[in-house]
Amino acid sequence: MTVIRMNIFLSILVLGTITWIIAPVTGLPSIDGVVSQGEYDSSISFGGGNLLVFWSISGDEFYLAMKGETKGWVSIGIEPSVEMFEADMIFGYVSGDSVTVIDAYSIGFTGPHPPDTEQGGTNDILSSAGSESNGITTIEVKRKLSTGDRYDKDIPKSGNVKIIWGMASSDSSTKKHSMEGSGTLSVNEYLLSLVILPIGIILGRRS
Repeated sequence: MTVIRMNIFLSILVLGTITWIIAPVTGLPSIDGVVSQGEYDSSISFGGGNLLVFWSISGDEFYLAMKGETKGWVSIGIEPSVEMFEADMIFGYVSGDSVTVIDAYSIGFTGPHPPDTEQGGTNDILSSAGSESNGITTIEVKRKLSTGDRYDKDIPKSGNVKIIWGMASSDSSTKKHSMEGSGTLSVNEYLLSLVILPIGIILGRRS
């Protein structure tokens, strides 16, 4: 009977200890207009390094950052069908102390791309921030993987997402880009890194 009680006690102790020591090693990106080293799970460069794109997924939320060598706007278009047509666009720029982020949708092969709100949709950017320093514009945004808006494209928790990108020297999103291109983002669901000590260490090994 004493042995059974001891086993039950040790089982409770082990479970309680494991619950306590499981903890995330990394946190979520901060939407503050600054991209820190290791803040995002993934990144890729375009245009010979002129545009850096960072992203992370946590639950049903998508975190995105664009860092471009420009004093104008930076943009990304998600899952266009042909050229720019039907791309879910995100534009961002910084003018003085003001940061503007536009949730848009391209209605032509080379545009235009009016804001979703002008097409009967909704602005589904949950939070955004930006900065401009030394000729580099940084824009950070957070949105749902699936917003329910017909003018937004769903982002899978894992798989490849086709994108287009662009930058301009102007803050006007209607001005033509000075650099542009296309590529692919390989996305994966955000997984917390766990620290779990072996049971033998928790209980101690018998000699």
